[in-house]
Amino acid sequence: MKVLYGFYELQTWTYHVSVPAKQPDIKSNGRNFTETLLTPQVLYDIFARLDLCSLSRCAQVNRRWNSIASDLHFYRDVDLKMYWNKINGKTLEKLKEKLQKVRKLDLAWCNEYLMGGDAFNNSIASILETVKDTLTHLSLNSTRWLTKLTIQRIFNCPNLEELRLRNHDFRLINNFSLSCCGNRTTRLTTLDISMSFIEDEHLIKILETIPNLEHLVMDNCEHLRNLERILTTTGTHNLKLKSWSSPLTFCKKNYSIIYAKFGKLIHLEYLNLSFSEPREPYITNCFESIAMNCQKLKRLELMNWDKVTDEELLPIITQCKQLLHLNLTATNISFVTLAVACENLPDLQDICITLCDDINIEMIEHYTETYPKVNFYQEKLYPPKYR
Repeated sequence: MKVLYGFYELQTWTYHVSVPAKQPDIKSNGRNFTETLLTPQVLYDIFARLDLCSLSRCAQVNRRWNSIASDLHFYRDVDLKMYWNKINGKTLEKLKEKLQKVRKLDLAWCNEYLMGGDAFNNSIASILETVKDTLTHLSLNSTRWLTKLTIQRIFNCPNLEELRLRNHDFRLINNFSLSCCGNRTTRLTTLDISMSFIEDEHLIKILETIPNLEHLVMDNCEHLRNLERILTTTGTHNLKLKSWSSPLTFCKKNYSIIYAKFGKLIHLEYLNLSFSEPREPYITNCFESIAMNCQKLKRLELMNWDKVTDEELLPIITQCKQLLHLNLTATNISFVTLAVACENLPDLQDICITLCDDINIEMIEHYTETYPKVNFYQEKLYPPKYR
C-alpha cells in the first residue's frame, strides 16, 4: 500500500507551491485568495498525499474542499488498521459510499472488542458486496467477527488477488472451504492464514480451488498435521507457487520422503521450513529433490534444524545458483558450508549464522575479509519473555 502523508508533510509540501510574484488581492473578481492560489488541481494533488484522517478533516473546511475530498479516487487504497479501536458499524456505513472503487482494504484488528454485534458484521458484508468488482487486496488479520456471510462475500469477489486471514479461530472453517469450493478464485495469488485454527482437510479443499496461487503463508498453524497431503495437493493444483512458508510444521515421518514433493514446485523462489524452537527431525537427503528441481530458489530459511549438516546442505548450495539469502540459525553447519556457498553462489548476499556453535568469531572475520560481498550476520537474541 502506498505511503500517505499527514499535516506536517502537507505543510512542507505546500511550501514549495509556486506563488505569483504579485500577490492577488484578498478578493479578486469575487474569488477568495485561497481559491485563487489553491486551484482544484493543486488541492487534488495535496489531498492525494493525505492519510484518511487528514483527508476527512479537510473535507470539513468548506463545500469546495468537501466536494474535492469526496472523489472516489482518494479511497482506492484504504487502511483502517490504525483506527481499529474507533471503527464500528456507523463508521463503516458512512465510509461505504466512498469505498465504491476501493482496491485495497485493510480491516486488521477492527472491532477487536466485538462492539456493535450484528450491525458491524452486516456493514462488513454490505461493503464487500458493494466493492466485489473492484477489490483486489483484502486483509482481515486478527478480526474476531468473521461469519459465514462474510466468508461467502469474500469469495464472491472475482478480482481478489491477495487475502490475509492471520490469527483466526476458524470454527466456521467448514463454511469457509465450502464457499471457496463453490467459486473458483482464479485470480487469487496470495493466501496468508498464519497462526490460524485450520485443519488439513479444509486447507486442502481451499488449495484445490486456487489454481493461480503463488504465495502461501502458514506460519504457526498448529492444527496442520499432514504435510505430505498438503504438498501432494499443491504439487497437483498449485504449480505456480513462488513462495512457501510453514514454520512449526508437524510431521512424524521421514522428512526426505515428504520434502521430495517440493520438487514439483519448480517456480519456488522463497522457502521457509523453520521451526519455532530447536528440533531434531529425522533427515536423510532431504533437500536433493529441491536442489534438482527448484532452480529459481532465492531465499531459504531453515531455522532450528539441529540435525542439518554441511552434507545435507551441499546439494542446495551447489545447484541453486540464484540463491541470495540463507538463514541457517541454530543449525549444525560449519565453515565448510560458508566456503562452498560463497564459491558456488555468485549472487549470494547474506547468510544468517546465529547460534551456529561450530562457527566462531575468528571464522566470521576471516570470511568477511575473503568474501566482502557477502554479509555474515548474527541476529540479536533476547530472553523468551522479551521476544
